[in-house]
Amino acid sequence: MTHGDRLRIRMADFDVPPDNPFENDLLERGPAIESLTRIVESADSPYVISVDAEWGAGKTAFLKMWSQHLRNQGFHVLHFNAWETDFANSPFQALSGELTRSLEQYSDSTIQDITRTLRRSASEIALTLARAGVRGAGTFLPIVGPVAAEAAVNAIDSMSGDPISEYQRARRSIEELRRSIGKVSTALSSGTQGKPLVVAIDELDRCRPSYAIELIETAKHIFLVDNVVFILAINSSALAHSIRALYGAAFDAEAYMRRFIDLQFRLPEHDRTRFVRALLRSARLRDLTDVETDEAALSLMLFESFLSDAKYSLRDTEQATHRLGLVLQLLDRVEPWMVFSAVVGLILRAAEPETYLRFLRNETTDEEILDTLFANLPMETSNLAEAKAKIEGAVVAIAQPRLPGDTGMFAELRSPLIQRHRRTHAEIDPSQKGFTDEQAYAVDVTSHASDVWSSLQLHDSRPQLMEAMQFLELLLPGYSSDL
Repeated sequence: MTHGDRLRIRMADFDVPPDNPFENDLLERGPAIESLTRIVESADSPYVISVDAEWGAGKTAFLKMWSQHLRNQGFHVLHFNAWETDFANSPFQALSGELTRSLEQYSDSTIQDITRTLRRSASEIALTLARAGVRGAGTFLPIVGPVAAEAAVNAIDSMSGDPISEYQRARRSIEELRRSIGKVSTALSSGTQGKPLVVAIDELDRCRPSYAIELIETAKHIFLVDNVVFILAINSSALAHSIRALYGAAFDAEAYMRRFIDLQFRLPEHDRTRFVRALLRSARLRDLTDVETDEAALSLMLFESFLSDAKYSLRDTEQATHRLGLVLQLLDRVEPWMVFSAVVGLILRAAEPETYLRFLRNETTDEEILDTLFANLPMETSNLAEAKAKIEGAVVAIAQPRLPGDTGMFAELRSPLIQRHRRTHAEIDPSQKGFTDEQAYAVDVTSHASDVWSSLQLHDSRPQLMEAMQFLELLLPGYSSDL
């Protein structure tokens, strides 16, 4: 296996080409980014914009594209990943450190002088925080709620020497730091026709609740000065829950967030089907997208229909696609109906982990598998309703275990589903005109099951579903319902 053929276990990070930020935009969010950019360019700063969406809905990709688009339009942008700094005790230290580090790239002597002052002020504040044993610079400001107020009192009481002088020293350092940030942002703005410095903060919803809240407080109260715009990627419902957990269940978290956020932007809905198909192609799953066979058509239909459920985020969808690709790459060769088997296995594992586990233990039947599958798919949609008999026949064929004395003959299958359909088939009176709906369905199921079974026998490639699930279990040990 060459380096280029190696399996990628982790999904690749979203790629934003500098010359074309929207090249990999599968959700057509470019127009929204361009509109928001016009707001950033024309509105008086300072202010805070939030990009709000559920976890896994594409905020990181959106923020990366927007940051690069802003740079291409002449803005100075600091992209700050909050989760990568979550290990730090102080959000202030993390944010001030990233800011000063980003400013070191500029050769302008004025900016360098201001940056040195900014770094000195930040160091003094951080040292005071360390001596006080508190987590964030917000405790030195007359701000927010009961927790912060209590922390401020405790911080002052815990300081060695004269606590009032220590507090005043910290306040002076904060004021000097704010002046330095203002001077830097003004200097940068003057070289970009008045464009503000943009600080984009991502991954807040992956941070510890206390860290995320302190980071927002610190950004608003210390770093937000003239010619600065903050962009926060947040999950507002989760953040509100965290605020109430920190400040009390009766605390008005929504009103509190409005004090920090000046403009709220909700990520627009997306075309999930288009997104799934694009993911399949990007993962090189051409067996699903480019091959004109019953297997490919049913596999694609099941996969798209399952992932169209809104309870699965875009991140869940990407992970499911990536894992499907890994299962298929682990095979020496992709046998007929293995793609379909892997898709069924993924659905069972995500939707009904108990049924999935029982199948691995050989404690369930194809009938229970099919009931679980149909219960977790929008079978009322026309395409699935029309294909129901084919799906059922294929599941019957791929789910059969090898039993002692198995000759491989379709007529000897012990499947309760096939036996039931055969009885219905046997009851058809040759003299009657046409079939009832139940009879026609039984004929279609048995016919398709026989075709799939014959294909499997021809290639000696069963039991398919068990093998696909074993590969899934290799990648995803246990039976968590996470995709």
